[in-house]
Amino acid sequence: MAHNAAISETEFAEFSGAVIVRVTVGENVSGIDYESRAINYLNAYFNVEYFNLDEPEIENSAETNARDDVREVVDGVNDVV
Repeated sequence: MAHNAAISETEFAEFSGAVIVRVTVGENVSGIDYESRAINYLNAYFNVEYFNLDEPEIENSAETNARDDVREVVDGVNDVV
């Protein structure tokens, strides 16, 4: 199936995992790689790679914000499953 091809309902049922549709950030954090870090954390989570969401955080850092967003996404996924 081509990358841009429409997915039929029967094909959709064969997929598993997650699709990141959009990552948005506020103007005050754009340009500091916030989006990439959030995507990397999500990839690590879904690839069952180890990373510690409970490690000490630097207050108000982009990494802390990305980690918080991942927690919200993971909690939402776990609620659905």
